[in-house]
Amino acid sequence: MAKSAQKLGLSKDEASLLSAQTAFGSAKMLIENNFEAQKLINNVTTPGGCTEVGNIVLNNSNLQEIFDEVSKTHRKIVIMGKQLQDIINMSIDNK
Repeated sequence: MAKSAQKLGLSKDEASLLSAQTAFGSAKMLIENNFEAQKLINNVTTPGGCTEVGNIVLNNSNLQEIFDEVSKTHRKIVIMGKQLQDIINMSIDNK
């Protein structure tokens, strides 16, 4: 989002702040209103508007595949961390 904002003419700092505030505002609304994400999306989307167009682009992207890959990587890291902890514990026990 920040890179796109920079392409539209915002400075790097402005673009970063805009992106962070957008994420923060969305998260705050979800938490404070106990919304599901889809309800928030529906509440802020005007049919035919910019948000709807953006949502269509996101829904047609491979974003879910990217999140799935990140999740797989996280699971692998957890397993590797447990294996490392086992090695450390065996090393300590053998001293």
